[in-house]
Amino acid sequence: MLNTTDSTLHVDVYPAAATIAHGSFVGAAGTTRNDLSTWTSLKRKTLDVPAHDTARDTVTIAVPKDAAPGERYAVVWAQVTGGEGGGIAMVSRTGIRVYLSVGGHNPRPRTSPRAR
Repeated sequence: MLNTTDSTLHVDVYPAAATIAHGSFVGAAGTTRNDLSTWTSLKRKTLDVPAHDTARDTVTIAVPKDAAPGERYAVVWAQVTGGEGGGIAMVSRTGIRVYLSVGGHNPRPRTSPRAR
């Protein structure tokens, strides 16, 4: 994370679900979860980045041994919230795309009758 401002930035970092829709990678709103985002953890959940400085975090993905094969998508968001006024907060976030292909011979997850 690079801070090019003249003040310290308080940054929230967190994983969230993502999908591929109409050929585009789409990160989910807020902290929406899926398999991959629940397997993803960060060393720190917040970063205080000094003015004109950088900060790093470590992302770990722990795939369960019994995970079904297939592609998974998630995003690691970095979010700054500022300037609240009149009940409205300004939120700026950027993300790192995560694509993961799980191989192996575990059974695929069952789909419910409603999903068909």
